[in-house]
Amino acid sequence: MLASQLKAALAQRQHKGTLRALSLYPASPAPSTSSAATAAQLVDFSSNDYLSLSSSSTVRDNFVRRVTHAVQSGEPMLGSTGSRLLDGNSDAHEQLEHRLASHFRSPSALLFNSGFDANVSLLSCLPQPGDVVLYDTLVHASAHEGMRSSRAQICRSFRHSDPADLEAQLLSLLEPSLDHMPPAKRAAASELAQRLKSGRANVFVIVEGVYSMDGDICPLPELLEILERLVPNEDCRHVIVDEAHSVGVYGDAGEGLCVAMGVEEKIAVRLATFGKAFGSSGAAVLCSPLLRHFLINYARPLVFSTSMSHHTILSVHCSLDALCDAQQPRRKAQLHTNTRRLIGGLSSILHSSSTPAPAWLPAELQAPQLSGLAPSPIVPLLTPYARELAERLRSKGFLVRSICYPTVPRGQERVRICVHAENREEDVDGLVRAVQTWSSEVLQQQQPQLPQKRPANLRKEIDAARL
Repeated sequence: MLASQLKAALAQRQHKGTLRALSLYPASPAPSTSSAATAAQLVDFSSNDYLSLSSSSTVRDNFVRRVTHAVQSGEPMLGSTGSRLLDGNSDAHEQLEHRLASHFRSPSALLFNSGFDANVSLLSCLPQPGDVVLYDTLVHASAHEGMRSSRAQICRSFRHSDPADLEAQLLSLLEPSLDHMPPAKRAAASELAQRLKSGRANVFVIVEGVYSMDGDICPLPELLEILERLVPNEDCRHVIVDEAHSVGVYGDAGEGLCVAMGVEEKIAVRLATFGKAFGSSGAAVLCSPLLRHFLINYARPLVFSTSMSHHTILSVHCSLDALCDAQQPRRKAQLHTNTRRLIGGLSSILHSSSTPAPAWLPAELQAPQLSGLAPSPIVPLLTPYARELAERLRSKGFLVRSICYPTVPRGQERVRICVHAENREEDVDGLVRAVQTWSSEVLQQQQPQLPQKRPANLRKEIDAARL
């Protein structure tokens, strides 16, 4: 019975063209040639290894030295053997947390095995009964997983990176239109408004520093201004920023977007993950000691999971060493130079003609960046031919991935390009030429009339995609 049901569900996905599968694509940050896929090596424009730390010989040698020293000192080197609350805690875990808190300019830090676990923990147990959660419509699936278990009275989205819509959503709760509501809803809305105004309900705002699929930067100062104006009691407003894709990339030593914008003291919780620019794995919640203590008691993914292994702890230390190294500014500057080069090249070939191209960049990537920040290394190339384009680029020696429904809404399919510090100029230029050749071939076959903006019903499409 179950087997036939599972097979039918998978067959339905395959019929729709949305079936997921694991794949292997050997990649190299800088192969001997980028004009063709040779020796089964592709130039990496796909992974989240933005600073190329996972392939850095310096980081690797540092890791070997740390492991050797730990073994010679008799320190445990393999599994942690238990949860933090039982046998899995150690001086190594706590020392790393102290270092992370100092590096990220946070009062304290708490390790998690993944950013997914951290987000689920934060949003399932921090909002209290009667609280309000307002979230950017493009926040990660892990945030939605946490909100499903939340005790908050209301979890409501606002349009992506839209301060005006955040303000509208807040005002609709503070000054609800009661006339057309049924009596039961009218009473609940009125009671909530009174609790918000009197400081008896918390407001949580959930955003990301850099969004993983669109690559755009959160307008944090504007969102904070609205929240502070409408919720003047600072004890009742709490902003949670998922910095998974912005740590390492922004800040003098990779401290993330909040530090780069100078707003870290206004943020209740920041989430730093180590599987992207850090080139390792795991995550840390950056928060107050009180929130840390609360999570230790109530965050089920932490309480009931084996804690981070010791070799992972050493790996994170090596990443921090690299971020604090004198070469860090050069590495980060090269990442941003490569990103600007790619965006400039793609813009010139895809937006220079009056004929609609079969692929396009989001308009926000071509606009001036917020607060003078460099563009993020995530460059989405939107196209209804995402699978075909990704396959073509791989055949030309470039590792990229197509992102399709249900990961993104219908009509928002894209090839997601991730730039790295160690990508060479010739790699970037070669990728642009490959896109240009493919675009010309598609245009010769047909003249597609393609939408150049988000669909009006994006919020409904995203909600449907997450089911």
